[in-house]
Amino acid sequence: MPVQPPMPPLTAAAPMRGAGLRDRRPTRRDWLRFAAGVAFALALAGGIALLVEREREPPVLAAHRAFTAGLRSPGMLPAPSLTGLPDLTGAGLTLVQSQRVAGGIYAGYRGPGRCRLGLWLGPREGLPPRQMPGSRVALISRGADMLWLVGSGDVEPRRFGRMAMALQLGGLPEDALCPE
Repeated sequence: MPVQPPMPPLTAAAPMRGAGLRDRRPTRRDWLRFAAGVAFALALAGGIALLVEREREPPVLAAHRAFTAGLRSPGMLPAPSLTGLPDLTGAGLTLVQSQRVAGGIYAGYRGPGRCRLGLWLGPREGLPPRQMPGSRVALISRGADMLWLVGSGDVEPRRFGRMAMALQLGGLPEDALCPE
């Protein structure tokens, strides 16, 4: 039987070096990229959520926002065209616009300076589900209908309360809502 030559001794292989090979543990730069990606995704999701919320805004709030911004909405009617709206000239307010919204009537009143008052008379189902930030809101029951009254932030709370009380009792306010 032939004799096998002895095997050479085992030696450690040389470390592999070359382009594209590196230590695969995450570095600080990798963590920063990951954090930036997560922040971008959260910001994008928040922006989309805000846009979707705006699209679901109740028609009454959309009409009021358009009125306070001085925009004309497509369903806007000349001020005297709708009857049944309270005459608030005794409170120093002039009816500027009116329109049919959400099964009711929305009216926009303007007073001196930046004084604005929105009034909506309609069924309970059409009421906006939330209050307006920076505004005063009153809900007044009128049989099967509701009166939603919203005043700009410039309106003094005491005067706004007196106006809401007068409208609730079926009367009209006698003093100015926004003094000059």
